[in-house]
Amino acid sequence: MAQETMLSSVDWLMPRTFINQILCFPRGDHKVFELLKSSLRRLTVDVPYLLSGVVGQEHPRGSVRLTEPYQTLDELMTLYDSSHVLDYATLRANNFPPTALTNASIQPPDTTAPFLNPVPVFRAKLSLVKGGAILYVAIHHSTTDITGLGALLKLWSSHCWPSPATDLGFNRSWCDRGPLLEISASWAGKTFDSNPELVHIIERSARSKATGTPPRDVAYETAIFYFPRQTLQRLKVAVTEHLACLDNGVRWVSKGDIIAALLWSATVWAEQTGDPETAPDAAITCTAGIPVNFRPRLNEPLPKHYLGAAFAMTKACVAQRDLCFLSEKKPAEDVPLDSEFISTLARVSSAIRASLIVVDQPRIEDALGFVSSKSDITSVKLGPRHGGISLVSWADEGVYELDWGETIGMCDAVRLPKMRGKRYPIILPRLPKKNGHGEGLEVIVSFDRKTMARFRESQVIRLFGTLTC
Repeated sequence: MAQETMLSSVDWLMPRTFINQILCFPRGDHKVFELLKSSLRRLTVDVPYLLSGVVGQEHPRGSVRLTEPYQTLDELMTLYDSSHVLDYATLRANNFPPTALTNASIQPPDTTAPFLNPVPVFRAKLSLVKGGAILYVAIHHSTTDITGLGALLKLWSSHCWPSPATDLGFNRSWCDRGPLLEISASWAGKTFDSNPELVHIIERSARSKATGTPPRDVAYETAIFYFPRQTLQRLKVAVTEHLACLDNGVRWVSKGDIIAALLWSATVWAEQTGDPETAPDAAITCTAGIPVNFRPRLNEPLPKHYLGAAFAMTKACVAQRDLCFLSEKKPAEDVPLDSEFISTLARVSSAIRASLIVVDQPRIEDALGFVSSKSDITSVKLGPRHGGISLVSWADEGVYELDWGETIGMCDAVRLPKMRGKRYPIILPRLPKKNGHGEGLEVIVSFDRKTMARFRESQVIRLFGTLTC
């Protein structure tokens, strides 16, 4: 098999669906579409497999590969005029609510189940709205992760300028899966007495449960919350000063660890029944699955803008009582940043930081080698086994930093459409100072109405976040 069509064992473990993002631009006309399409043509020269599809392969069972390029540019990029339905000024005034972005007409074709065979790698659709445009991008998850999508968008936007993409330092190493394939090949023939730390095997019953659909009689709400950078920085400083008292080996936490801790707390508290007889228990441990970009963690790091999938999943564990304490309602006269609150937040955020540290070269090699050694990987899943929530961050994707040229400009918002089922918090790309409320982070979440109401009522959301749409 030609290496150009081979996917790595990390790619094999990605969800068999699309990563979707909606980019909102304040300019929109046919010139914008023509420029995006012509720059996409140049992008496919850099990344030819965007014209390919994803298909299953016989060995190992459950794995996938790329086809040879077979699609046309007209299939990859389409245009829709929704100016009679959507008004950009209204969208912006309402902070680009996901509920306004649910029209199936703005979604690229062939990106929802049942999928084609082969499944196209890439689709994009530009919808012209009154006073602006919406670019809906979809890329198959078996070919990349959110960091890779960010790099792809960076490369695409660069082609909207007269200067070549080499100004970004682009070279073929961005597309080269060779280093990961070599790691897998070096473990050929090895037997494993137990599962590596960064993967697990799921049972058949759990597999069938995971493919279930949301109940039709449950109404779900999608909401976006905003957390100012200054607030997260203040919490980070207070927690870092307290870490010396914990003696758990963690000396610092990031603003990302802080917001993940707040969201974890609000989610666990919101999903409690509220029955006093089922009060949070210190003996009960809650878990959270957290993705970790391992591009810089290999002994020979992958390129920062490597376009394939390169993340592992890790697991953080904390006491249920600590999580719920942070979100419990307190009397109005209480000071929210008292020592007990900071001490508890330090335990939760440092547990998150400690879980990220374990993703290193030996553990990554173990996971890649284990997957490659199997004849059937349908039961192999990324990350340690756990039954808790997921904490996903797109904060470092850098979409708001991209300048798409004089004709298109810079995007005002990055969104997902309203979700049909439950979705634990996703931290959206970091907001710059010029945007909306100023520098900070947005979070999108989807719960049933009762859970969403409790999520909004949690202390950490009321004190540190703002519902924006």
